[in-house]
Amino acid sequence: MNYQRRLFNFRPLVIILLALIIGTIIAFLRLVLPSFIVITILSVYIAVLLAFTVISIIYKKPKYYITTILSIIFIVLSCVSVFSVKAEYDREVFSGYTDFNGEVVEIKEYTKLDNENYFRVVAKGKVNGKVNKVSFSVYTDYDIYVGNEISFTGEIIKNTYLNSDGEIYFYSVIDKEYYSDINIKNFNLKDNNLSFSSNLRRSILINLKRFMPDNYGFSYALLLGDTAYLPDKVLEGFRYSGVAHIFAVSGLHVGFLYVFLSKLLKLLKVKNKPKTILTLLALFLYVAFCGFTPSCMRAFLVLTFISLSDLIGVKGDKLSMLSLSAIVISLYNPYYLLSIGFILSYVTYISLLVLTEPIKEFFEKILPSKVAWFLAPYTSAYIGSFPIVISAFGYYSCFAMLFNMIVIPIVSVVFVFNFIAVIGLLISPYLSFISLIPNVIFTALSWFITRVNYFAFIIKNIRFGFSIIIYYLILLFFTKEINLPSKTRGLILKILIFIFILAFSAINIGILP
Repeated sequence: MNYQRRLFNFRPLVIILLALIIGTIIAFLRLVLPSFIVITILSVYIAVLLAFTVISIIYKKPKYYITTILSIIFIVLSCVSVFSVKAEYDREVFSGYTDFNGEVVEIKEYTKLDNENYFRVVAKGKVNGKVNKVSFSVYTDYDIYVGNEISFTGEIIKNTYLNSDGEIYFYSVIDKEYYSDINIKNFNLKDNNLSFSSNLRRSILINLKRFMPDNYGFSYALLLGDTAYLPDKVLEGFRYSGVAHIFAVSGLHVGFLYVFLSKLLKLLKVKNKPKTILTLLALFLYVAFCGFTPSCMRAFLVLTFISLSDLIGVKGDKLSMLSLSAIVISLYNPYYLLSIGFILSYVTYISLLVLTEPIKEFFEKILPSKVAWFLAPYTSAYIGSFPIVISAFGYYSCFAMLFNMIVIPIVSVVFVFNFIAVIGLLISPYLSFISLIPNVIFTALSWFITRVNYFAFIIKNIRFGFSIIIYYLILLFFTKEINLPSKTRGLILKILIFIFILAFSAINIGILP
């Protein structure tokens, strides 16, 4: 019997996600292009998918036409949500003086001065009768916490949904709200009616300030992803050394917590099914407490799908589960599909899934097996994230992989101790001795990161442009996801690398945009 290998393994959820991303990008163009152009492009795209559906039905390929029909349904749902934002940008932008009543939703920056506190605050409330997010600076002799009710009179000085060229500023679209900078007067703060979540955050912060006065910002940022209380010099050091992602609650944190809770419940002799349910419930509460960020939701959903599939005895495909998590998140908010945090989180995780094994096999040819096993995941994440990081932020540390190999193992330990310490402090101040271990490690990490001359290792002024597509095609053909003979794969890789070098060089010397 002749057996012919497919070029790639057909994964319906991956196909649906790709179709959804393309549809969302097309729909998002409505913010910058005339409606009839966008609707025409979108109609042609859906028509192609419908044609493929009809062909699949004729040839009796249910797997294909069901996938295509679901793709079209999700595209339509996404487009309805994306198109709704256009009305927000068509409305009149308010400027001038206004009264504001609302709630603090984020502390962007905090500095302890000699006789007062400086806060950079984001609050949500009504401006000129419409719900708006506003940002402002305020000096107080008291603390401000997320959840505080506030009121003031202020003058709107900038609406940041527009950039300097008068074009739509993407990041304000994520929440479908405007962000306005305001000069404030007559600031009033109400320290009552805090929600349970806000009260818990405040209690955690107060306890950490009391028992970890030098490192409370580090502890709070590692636990909840809030860097407002982290010293500027420390945060800058982590950013430029390429390890600031430890302060963005993601798969790293959710994974650590999952392993810790699973081991704890296993020691307590909890059976497998209730152990899984209790662990996932605890993770959901943690993700909700951290604000349902894209990276946090991605990690939680993937872990949930894997755990549930193991529970019912079904072997799940991790790429399909990852795609399903992205589809769920896009239904929650389709704009996340185009946010840097979402893209970086998913590209890094995909790189770990598909690049780690071939890179490990390559390293094993020149290195001991254990060394290859240790280096492979770090190399995968580094290679996969590099173009996106440098394109989005304008710089990348060429020693980011080395710094991650030093910091991540330490953080994996200190995160668990920090979590236990925070819980202990909430229970009783007599358990404050638990905070000694994370406190010492935070001090050591802060000392190390602030003494590294990270600017000497920074890569800047590199542009990828459209060559980023060729870059990821090279990585795709390097993986085992494309089933090709070795000679054919090698030839394609050589051609793609040659084209990439030409395109990348032309872009960076100014021949191509």
